[in-house]
Amino acid sequence: MLRRLAPFVACLLSLAAAPAVAPAAPVGNPMAQAPWWVDPTWGAARTAADLRDQGLPDDPAMSLIGAQPYARWFVAASPPAALRRELDSASADGRMAVFAVHGLPHPMCTGDPTPGHADAASYRDWIDSYAAVVGDHPAVVVVEPDELAAASCLTPAWRAERITLVAYAVRTFAALPRTGVYIDVGAGDWLNLRKAASLLRRADVADARGFALNATHFDWTSNEVAYGHRLSRLVGGKHFIVNTAMNGRGPRVTPTGFHVWCNPSGRALGPLPTVRTGDRLVDAFFWLIEPGLSSGTCRGGPHVGTFWQAWASQLYAASTGAPDFPLFARRR
Repeated sequence: MLRRLAPFVACLLSLAAAPAVAPAAPVGNPMAQAPWWVDPTWGAARTAADLRDQGLPDDPAMSLIGAQPYARWFVAASPPAALRRELDSASADGRMAVFAVHGLPHPMCTGDPTPGHADAASYRDWIDSYAAVVGDHPAVVVVEPDELAAASCLTPAWRAERITLVAYAVRTFAALPRTGVYIDVGAGDWLNLRKAASLLRRADVADARGFALNATHFDWTSNEVAYGHRLSRLVGGKHFIVNTAMNGRGPRVTPTGFHVWCNPSGRALGPLPTVRTGDRLVDAFFWLIEPGLSSGTCRGGPHVGTFWQAWASQLYAASTGAPDFPLFARRR
């Protein structure tokens, strides 16, 4: 199957090369202030390199996915030195890192198995240490994917603390000279507009460039753009970015209306990362997660956050003829 797709891949790789390097920056768009860093140590890129080193045939899925920029997620266990390596590597190549921080206390009620910080004080110290490492590097940070949207499962006191800590992270990173800040607020198929707007306002979206959508969901790009426009009107006209890593065929919805979130079958790669969105409020379509990262052990997957080559290959294969791959096609 993959060999039959080789001519298709060659065409896609030529398309992929340009979007991975952001064009000249539109005024105010932090996603376009420098070319994007593509980390050769990430899952697909590393797998493609290993195949070459072993003298084995190229895997077109790994080659395509590995050529794209993604947002690196840093969790509570990630020391500041890990971020420093990322930023230094990007800077040495004249590029900009896009990353996410994901380390709030009390994550388990949301089903997130990644341990967070023990308390608010340790979280603030962690954010301070990360901000010190970023300094004057060009960078974009997505603050706490899923954590505001999932806050309803917390006790009222913990929920208030979470919002306060997100606001602290926003203000801390926004104070840096070359860092764009976007607050993750779930997805259009998750929160209603009033709830999302309230969370963003309480989390100090006024100090951020804007918000991020669809980070862990598979919703159609057009739906997220429409939702983002409505949400922007409620929060002062803020800009936003949309994750398009795995939404080329939209979400998988069961007959009962449940959106399958854990390694759903039949999904496809979405629009390749670009700042050429054709929309004044959408700063970028970007892969906020690497396609092929497992959501958990469902469908035979490995531990959450582990690169799963078989699923990455499935996403690639399903992208042939997908409505939203490799470019965003506006849907009526």
